Amino acid sequence: MCDAKLVLPQSPLNLNEVNEKFALKLKANDILFVRKKILFLKSNKIFNFFLKKIINNYSNKDAIFYTRHLKIAKFLLENKMPDQKVVFEAHECFTLGNKALYDIEKEILQNADFVFSHNSSTLNELRKFFGLQIVNSAVVYNGCKQDSDFKKKDFDFSSINYYGSFLLWKGLDLMLDFALKTSIKLELYGKNSGNSFMTLKNTLKEREIENLVCFKGLLPQNEVVKSLIDNNTILIIPSVKSDYSLYSTPLKLFEYMANSNVVLAPNFPPVAEVVKDGENGFLYEAGDEKSLEEKFNYIKTLGNEELNKISKNAYESMSKNTWKNRAIKIIKELEKIN
Repeated sequence: MCDAKLVLPQSPLNLNEVNEKFALKLKANDILFVRKKILFLKSNKIFNFFLKKIINNYSNKDAIFYTRHLKIAKFLLENKMPDQKVVFEAHECFTLGNKALYDIEKEILQNADFVFSHNSSTLNELRKFFGLQIVNSAVVYNGCKQDSDFKKKDFDFSSINYYGSFLLWKGLDLMLDFALKTSIKLELYGKNSGNSFMTLKNTLKEREIENLVCFKGLLPQNEVVKSLIDNNTILIIPSVKSDYSLYSTPLKLFEYMANSNVVLAPNFPPVAEVVKDGENGFLYEAGDEKSLEEKFNYIKTLGNEELNKISKNAYESMSKNTWKNRAIKIIKELEKIN
């Protein structure tokens, strides 16, 4: 389809895991490892030194450099050859976390040859925040792996499966409030060690809801997919309102929907671009436990046939967003600028 190289800082990489997760067929010679360390000295300057060699290589004289990394994008813009292009993919507003990045971020959004965004909300917020039009741009939603056929399910409301981080501030706290209010059991798939796990264990003890939570352990990526295919519970995306809510679309949302599931997600603008309430999933008022409970109770009133119809709509909507289809959309846009 096109000649592409993946450029990465030199570090251990399990190529099989990468290929498995993103449905790729990468080989070792598809990757250029750039040194970031010499002896005991580690620095971005070392990485940039070797990146400059790639930029200046005559065989790359008309290359397109594609990155999500803010400072790498800045370096590329400052050092590229006349016929080279720099493409930036925006998933957030870096300046929200560090005001010192304002000028750099604005410069990149203004001067990049093309800007991709993973949802319309992010692109629109960046336009407003920096006062830019960002004309040369397009939206390409996050991707997902979808290897299995649609699976009809007999939905069960006695428990809820949760996959992901055990950090309470990422929204799991809302799930605990929901469990406490409804006495529904939570089956948590994640890392059963570390500070976040211990904090969660202590919180369960304090709230006296240890009996409602079962820790299932951390699954390898291929086992996560199998579990999602077999899952017959309503999958809830927890939420906490923050400045980043107008930018973020969780990858797990795409994984859930791609594997024949009914999703109940927060109504943040980026999420609402993907989940159409009552059509391919359901939305609740973000950060509101009462709204979450009310929408869950509504879903319980629907028949199994209706829920399978909704999960099939989710499955079909995600078939447009496989990693391969995402790449095709990106390449079509890149062909226009080259």
